[in-house]
Amino acid sequence: MEARFLHLDVSLMNRSPTIAGGPIASDRRPLIGIAALFIVFLFLVGSDLLGARPDGDAEPVVQDLVAGEDSRKRYFLIGGGEDEPQPKNGYGLVFVLPGGSGGADFLKFVTAIHSHALPQGYLVAQLVSVKWTPGQDTIWPTRTSRVEGQEFTTEEFVQAVKDDVAANYPLDPDRTWSLSWSSGGPAAYAVSLQENPPLRGSYIAQSVFMPHGLRLDAALGQAYFFDHSPEDAKCLFWNAQKAAQVLGRKGAATTLVAYEGGHGWHGDVHGRIRSGIEWLEKNAPKGAKSRKMKRPKIPKGNLLFNGGFELGDAGWMVVNNSDRATVTVDEKTKKEGKKSLHLSKRGGPPFDLIRNDLFDLPRGKKVKVSALVKAEGAERAILKFYLYDAEGETLNKNIDVAVITGSMSRWKEIDRTFDLPGEARSAAVMFLLVRGGEIWLDDVQVRVTKR
Repeated sequence: MEARFLHLDVSLMNRSPTIAGGPIASDRRPLIGIAALFIVFLFLVGSDLLGARPDGDAEPVVQDLVAGEDSRKRYFLIGGGEDEPQPKNGYGLVFVLPGGSGGADFLKFVTAIHSHALPQGYLVAQLVSVKWTPGQDTIWPTRTSRVEGQEFTTEEFVQAVKDDVAANYPLDPDRTWSLSWSSGGPAAYAVSLQENPPLRGSYIAQSVFMPHGLRLDAALGQAYFFDHSPEDAKCLFWNAQKAAQVLGRKGAATTLVAYEGGHGWHGDVHGRIRSGIEWLEKNAPKGAKSRKMKRPKIPKGNLLFNGGFELGDAGWMVVNNSDRATVTVDEKTKKEGKKSLHLSKRGGPPFDLIRNDLFDLPRGKKVKVSALVKAEGAERAILKFYLYDAEGETLNKNIDVAVITGSMSRWKEIDRTFDLPGEARSAAVMFLLVRGGEIWLDDVQVRVTKR
């Protein structure tokens, strides 16, 4: 499983991407900021900036519909025209819960996603949020975030739309996802974490994660693709990191991709969405398999989530600065369990890295950071351990656990002990490939120790 990730400013990796211990950034209000203005701008100027269709290529069919004969359950169905070939196993379906005001003015943006970011054979259902009261702050009310006058939840809205679409089009249950961003994210979590969810996976971008009240055990059998910027000052990056860890521990398939630019859609929007949907298609459990899954066993005492890579790359962020690094899960070369992580790179700087963050630290204790390593032709690879205060500033100056050069045909344990000061609020384990070579990692641990 090869990870494909975007570039990040190298300086971002040397500080905490969060204000750990601080208040969660609230998304329960209309977003009249950069992201919303950017989307409105795109709506006004057309799809040129999002990749216009070639001349002669027909625009997709767009229907303005209501679900269950309820005028308040308005949605746009994009695709499914008579000229489109019907997929053999039924249409894939993407429910879109827009950010900002969640309104109909995102239609042009979402239509462009259907045209330029999705594989063939997909329908897109863009839901239009309901304004129950003039002063409503929560854009997409759910079972646990109700508003005054609310008569149905977003969970019920999504199910009604699915039933309405299924009455007219054959659907593939293994290709049913949500796509949400910003204010749409909390509702997307709620939709996926209910009994008998109407989808298999979620693409959640630039949003907050508020787990209180959610049925987290329902994550088993679900897949989550997180798309977030470490520079996001509105919805802090640690929301996506925490969601990947919490839901991964509950048995979900998760991955986190970082992009530059802060809050809002930046860079190759369609390319990122396409990669995310392809990842969901590949990693979401299918059919009966999703109902027979068992919750993964998390090694006791290890403060680091998925240090043995038994859950693939869940909880780990990959930063491919050089565009020459590959990161894959290896089921043949391993020391503990069934998998290891294989990192490979050719050439020199800039460095590339993988990163896993910790948030619940036993402050005042000592921890031992360790890993099992194999190498072939390594040209300076480094395991590092960072500690951060509440403002995200690095607390420890001597951060190297070990520097690896050359080749090691047998697995070797590398380790170092660190003191956790009282002001420590978060930490990060990072493995850097400065130059070329191949590295295998297994059983990465952060454990409390007395020595």
